[in-house]
Amino acid sequence: MTGNELFSRIDRQLSDTQPNTDIEKRWPTAIKLLYLHDATMALWEKYMEAFFSDEVIIDFPDDVTEATLGNDLPFSDRYASNVMHYVIGRCIAEDSQDANNQALAVMHYTQSGLES
Repeated sequence: MTGNELFSRIDRQLSDTQPNTDIEKRWPTAIKLLYLHDATMALWEKYMEAFFSDEVIIDFPDDVTEATLGNDLPFSDRYASNVMHYVIGRCIAEDSQDANNQALAVMHYTQSGLES
């Protein structure tokens, strides 16, 4: 799965599917990249097997950048859902002063399986 495919799924879940410009989106690509980095590091710590390739561990994951969003992500597609829920939870947590958003953020963060 590429970063662009993951971000499209995240945008659909967040109902943040305005035209493909960061100016009109609630959560711009730069913010989601920061959260993707955090999710990747949490995944590395908790599920190192996500980075295995034919029983050989891949090097420590490089950061995904806007320039590399079209490339495959550094972890197995099997863990894309974990990462997606982590990023969604972090995005929604930005609006957590609202009790409903706080509960929704906790739900996504818990579903990610990457909580500390």
